[in-house]
Amino acid sequence: MALIRTFCPTLLFLLLHLPLQAQVLIDWNSRWSYFKGTTEPSDPNSLWRTAGFNASGWTLGDAPFRYGDGAGGTQLTDMQGKYTTLYLRKELTIETLSTIDEVKFWVDYDDGFVLWINGVLTLRANAPTSYGYTQGAPNSHESGEYELFTMARETTPLAEGMNVIAIQGFNLSRTSSDFYLDFRMEGIRRLPEAGAATCDVASGFFVNPFSVTLNGFFPGETVKYTLDGSDPRTSAKAITAVTPAVVAINPESTAGGRGKTAGVILRASRYETGFDPSKPITRTYLFTGRVKAGTSHPGGGWPTSSVNGQVIDLLMDNKVLSDSRYSPLIDKALLDLPTISLVTDPSHLFNQQNGIYVNASYHGRNWERAAHAELINPGGTPGFAIDAGLRIRGGWSRHDDFAKHAFRLFFRSEYGEGKLRFPLFGEEGVDEFDKVDLRTSQNYSWSKGGSEAVHCTMNRDVFSRDCQGDMGQLYTRSRYYHLYLNGLYWGIYQTQERGDADFAESYLGGKSEDYDVIKVDIGDNYDLYNIEATDTGRGGFAEGSAGRRSGTFAFRDLKTMPPTSGCWG
Repeated sequence: MALIRTFCPTLLFLLLHLPLQAQVLIDWNSRWSYFKGTTEPSDPNSLWRTAGFNASGWTLGDAPFRYGDGAGGTQLTDMQGKYTTLYLRKELTIETLSTIDEVKFWVDYDDGFVLWINGVLTLRANAPTSYGYTQGAPNSHESGEYELFTMARETTPLAEGMNVIAIQGFNLSRTSSDFYLDFRMEGIRRLPEAGAATCDVASGFFVNPFSVTLNGFFPGETVKYTLDGSDPRTSAKAITAVTPAVVAINPESTAGGRGKTAGVILRASRYETGFDPSKPITRTYLFTGRVKAGTSHPGGGWPTSSVNGQVIDLLMDNKVLSDSRYSPLIDKALLDLPTISLVTDPSHLFNQQNGIYVNASYHGRNWERAAHAELINPGGTPGFAIDAGLRIRGGWSRHDDFAKHAFRLFFRSEYGEGKLRFPLFGEEGVDEFDKVDLRTSQNYSWSKGGSEAVHCTMNRDVFSRDCQGDMGQLYTRSRYYHLYLNGLYWGIYQTQERGDADFAESYLGGKSEDYDVIKVDIGDNYDLYNIEATDTGRGGFAEGSAGRRSGTFAFRDLKTMPPTSGCWG
């Protein structure tokens, strides 16, 4: 189930930026049937979410449902000290689904909620693992910052005719000082996408501030752009301009809510009547001479402290900057390696509820976020620019005390191009990729510090794999890069091919479905260390592999891929 989640600070912004093709299915301040969670709402306690439940005995009230915060709506004057859950129910009639391509759910909540449509779990945020009436939200979440969840209509349980919309709200505890819940639901009809905006300066390396010009097809067209990495189609920080639009590129500027980072990220979308806004173009302008100045918090939307216990370390290390052995070399070193720029909405990384960097222990497609990746070569040779899906990768290094996490990029047609087509490893490897890892030194690393830091394994892993290849064995290829995350220097990373079924197809022939691949499953608590199949062709190992490549690749993979020498990633 594909889910896109964004955040907006004010209702006014949302109403001014609704697409023309939006149908309001449920509006803010709507009337609901509600039940206070002093007992279970039905027997069984899931019945209330379905069409078979008779809610005539429930009370009617207008949203928002609240106490302690907000204004209007239904005040729950008896909630504090007595109950932590509230149940909302509404019947919604949809005459036809043919005019709905996408469904948007706007939710303002304190502290958590779960949404069911026709009895099917559809959305949840900051909710407990079980939904009894005595449960509470696991973490605090303040209202006033509206969250937008976007889903393709076909992935929702909506049906033509009558639908049951059921929401269970959760407070942090019975002693909490406040509670708030309001909801808006829209059906969206997609329009053709407008042609892209253009920019007259390509991504690259720069010394002095300058200006770029955004254009459309004709003068006088509307463009929206951002400077903080967020998507201009949905961002509250988007700046509206008319073409030709001149944009100042200055790493010292805080325009558009950006922080003072060494990289300036420009994203721009073109608007045209009768069309959806274009996918944003993205440019990365790097001022490497500004990297050493990053010794104080950059400002903007960057976290100012830990989030969910995740260590946040944004600053350059003064121990290095003040060391006469290293400081004179830094500027040149930043141009000695190619650079990868990762750009994504800041909330995709650091939002308490769904940011992948501060919820790094979570795995899978639900924890993949839309992003843009660029390879920028200091010598001006061609790189690449591609939209992709971004996840955290790794095992033990997902723990909160690792300030530096590794990433994995997924190239899917839903983002744009279905593959990365670029000779990432020159003549050494293939030039088409479905996914690429961005590893970094983690255990036994300078960034983690402690007694392990003196044994940093930044080079050991790549050296081991390269030696394996030199001996004629199957191996995964790597290259080193400087990484910038939304314009902030994030350190040295390395690309690495992932030893999966696609890798086997690329280097051993055949089709990816012909291969079974196994790896270690470390378990949710990092204490399992079982063997699991991750790619299985035609039903996996149970059907046997006689005469197939599965045994050849899977077990040769285990026997010949080198250990990571303590640098698990």
